[in-house]
Order: sequence, then structure tokens, then C-alpha cells
Amino acid sequence: MKPDDSLECSMTDESLTAYDEVWYPNAALSQTHPDRLATLANWFGLSPAPVEHCRVLELGCGDGGNLIPMAYGLPDSQFTGIDLAPQPIAKGQAMVKALGLLNITLEKMDILEVSPDFGVFDYIITHGIYSWVPETVREKILAICQANLADNGIAYISYNAYPGCHIRNMMREMLAFHLRDIDEPGEKIRQGRALARFLVEANPEPTAYAGVLAKQLEDINNRSDGAFYHDDLSEMNQPFYFYQFVADAARFGLQYLCEASIQDMQTQIFPPSIVATLAVLGKQSLIAKEQYLDFLKGKQFRQTLLCRQNVPINREPKPELLQTFFVTSSARPVSTHPNLKNQTVEEFLGNKGATMKTGHPLAKAAIFALSRSHPVALGFHDLLEKSLELLDVETNQRMAYVDALTHILLQSYEAGLVDLHTFQPRFTVEISDRPLASSLARWQITDGHTRITNLRHQSIKVADEKSQQLMLLLDGTHDHAALIRQLYKAKPDDETLANELVARLEEIAQLAFLIQ
Repeated sequence: MKPDDSLECSMTDESLTAYDEVWYPNAALSQTHPDRLATLANWFGLSPAPVEHCRVLELGCGDGGNLIPMAYGLPDSQFTGIDLAPQPIAKGQAMVKALGLLNITLEKMDILEVSPDFGVFDYIITHGIYSWVPETVREKILAICQANLADNGIAYISYNAYPGCHIRNMMREMLAFHLRDIDEPGEKIRQGRALARFLVEANPEPTAYAGVLAKQLEDINNRSDGAFYHDDLSEMNQPFYFYQFVADAARFGLQYLCEASIQDMQTQIFPPSIVATLAVLGKQSLIAKEQYLDFLKGKQFRQTLLCRQNVPINREPKPELLQTFFVTSSARPVSTHPNLKNQTVEEFLGNKGATMKTGHPLAKAAIFALSRSHPVALGFHDLLEKSLELLDVETNQRMAYVDALTHILLQSYEAGLVDLHTFQPRFTVEISDRPLASSLARWQITDGHTRITNLRHQSIKVADEKSQQLMLLLDGTHDHAALIRQLYKAKPDDETLANELVARLEEIAQLAFLIQ
């Protein structure tokens, strides 16, 4: 039985919201995890609460798809989520009960009802809410950050941004006109998608307008019905210029820290002449520089971190600070057998288009060592040791390479090729005789999710039915022979099936689903 089969929904129609009628897809957002927020805070010289022992509040938590996995992975931290929609909250509460979590509370509550005595939190998360609510609620969100955020706390707020949303709003306004007399959500979604297609089909010539329409249709097609309904067809959708958002936050005693992705703040993606001009345009302040960056990129969505105004921020972190973090990288060498020891240029490919071409032996060895250890994070000195082992460097010479590795990691971090972390999640890549997968992931599969959350707080698509069946069997009671019998309905001495099972288990382990 699915956990929500036993729910008793006695809510009246008047108590339901648009998010009860059409559910918004809730999933793990790695950029909101306390580890990401703490890493960035430490990078800029703050002293946030340790991830393993912190208090987290999520405003607009939906069914807890983002918050519950955090609570599962951080059992000694405390989590609170509120949302106005009763049905998603009820489902989240059922999930919390099914997993036996005692460190999280999900509550049906209006954001406007949160008072200063609601509690003090080290991290406050508000994703996908700020631009989609009235001004009174937006001001309340900032007031909560002012009243309920710990002295060294970090607030994450995402919002739609200009200038990019001027283009998105053009499509949104055309959809609003077309759907002005339609109330039924399913029909609005169907008619909205149909109009977007019609506009593109009616403009086959390669004009600037046709290109804009085609890109908007592509974005719409990539959104689920729930995301399309609430993001594009919502009556309320207010973007902001970055400088406007920062000014509003300042009225509540909050200051800009950074973006949830450090790469969003980098200028190296532009030619040197552009970088030089940008430096002149933004010399008056960091806020001005960031605003000009948005102009250059056509930014339409921001994920901004705030802290208290009285907290000092070090805008020029020392590279040696990198030695205090754990490091991961999913980057892989293009070459099957990369040459690490000489000046041969090798290329490495990471997530979201991040690339590195280098002939520097230590740089090649470091990224290669991280790729071999992935998804396990390495401490700085462990990474140094593994890198220099690949280069056959004598032990007594290794300290001479510390500064070089520090600067390599700095460049790789800013380029998005490596990630930094403040703690090690509790998972293993070792396959035991009786493998145990995360009960969170197994619950999500049982509940019908095709994207499930791993122990690095990443949302992973597991569409293959056999892999889903295997995950459900990984409850720590089945040895490999039993897994073959149940998964394949075959004898455990079938060598081909035994090899396939091991390959599947290794894939699950590499996706960080196995518990230590």
C-alpha cells in the first residue's frame, strides 16, 4: 500500500488551493541543501552552523520533496516546512511517518502567520515562491528572514529576473489573453500549449521574432504540466531586476552574499575586452557588476543567498581556504587512457557543459583522481596524495605541490568542474553481500516516482523498470543469490545474470543510493 492510500482528506473545497488542484512537481534541489549554503558561506568568510547540526525552515515546501530528503540524510539536524496547500502537506506527512523521521515537521500554514516566536533557523529556503505571491507575502518572506534567521544564518530565495523575463512575459501575456475565459486547469494547460505551438508554426521564416517564439515553446515543452500551470499560467508572476531585489532585502536588514551557484558570478565566460569593460561598468559596487552581468546574459531566474547586514563578508577569499573543504567532480576524461605525466593536452567534460583542456600534469591527475573516486568526496590532502601517486611523485616532495593544487582547484571550482562540500554524506560505493539501498529512494519508487533522491541530495531519473525492481529488493535482507532469484526468476548460478546483477549494483552504488 502506498503511504498516501491511508490518508483521510476531510478538507472542504474552500480550503483547497491551486496547488491542490494541480500539483507542482517537488524534487530535491541540490542548490538549496545546507551543504551548498554552508560551503558558500564559509567560502566568503562567514561561520554558519555545521550542516550535521543545524535548523532549517522551508517556506512553501509543497509535499516535502526537497525537505524530507534533507531530514533523512541529516538525522541530527532539525527541519520545518510550511505550505498553504493541505493535500501536498498531508502527503508529505505520510511520507515522514512511513520513513520514521523524527527530525522534521511539515505544517499547513500561511506564510503570513509566521511570527518571530516561530523559531530561529540557521538556513531558510524559499524556492519558487517569491515571484508568484502578492507584495504583502514577499515582504513577509523578507521579514521572516529578518526575524527568524540566526545571527550567522543564510537565506536562499529564488525569483524570476529581468531582463530575461521580459521575453518570457511576452509569451505569458499572450497565453493569458487566450485563456481569459477558461477556468478548468486541464483545459488551460492544453489550450496554452496549443497556442504556443500555433504561434511557432505560423512563423516558419527565420526572423528574430520566430526565434524568440521557438525558444519559448522549447522551454514550455520541457516543463511538466504542473510547472507550466503554476509558472507560466499563474495570475501572479512578478520578475525583478537584481538591484531591486537587493534593495528590498536591505530594508529588512539583509545583505547580498552570493548566488547559489558560484559559476553564475564568474566573468571568464566572456572575452577579455568584455571583462575589462564590465569591470569599469561595475566598479562602483558588486551589485552594479552583478546587474550588468544579468544584462549581458539575459538573466531570467536568480537563486540568491542573503545574510544579515552586520555580518562581515570577505569578497576576496584566500585560495588556501580550499584546503578546508571536501571536493567532488563528475568530470570525465575524453580520452580512454589520458596521458597524465607529460604536457600532452587532455580534455575533461563535466556537468552542464563545463570543460577543461590542460597539459598541466597535476591538473590532469587531480581531475582524474576525482573522477575515479566519484561520487565520494576527497579531502584536500587525500586528493593531493592520490594525484601525486598517479604522477609517481616521491612522498618527501609532495608538500611542494600544495599551492599548485590549491590554485588548480580554485580555477576548477569557478569554472564549475569541481564542487566543494563541508561534510561527507552517509553512503557507500562498496557492494556488500546483502546490499542496502536508501529507504527514502525505495519509498519514492513505491510511490511511483521516476526521479528519486540519492544521498547527495540529487534528483536521479531511474526509468528502467528492472533497476527500480532491484532497488526495491535492496533492503539489506537479500544476498546476491536471492536477488538473482527474485529479480530474474532464475537460478543464482547463471553466470550471465550474475554479471548483469553486479553491473546494476555498481551503477546504483555510483549513483550514491547505497547505505553504509
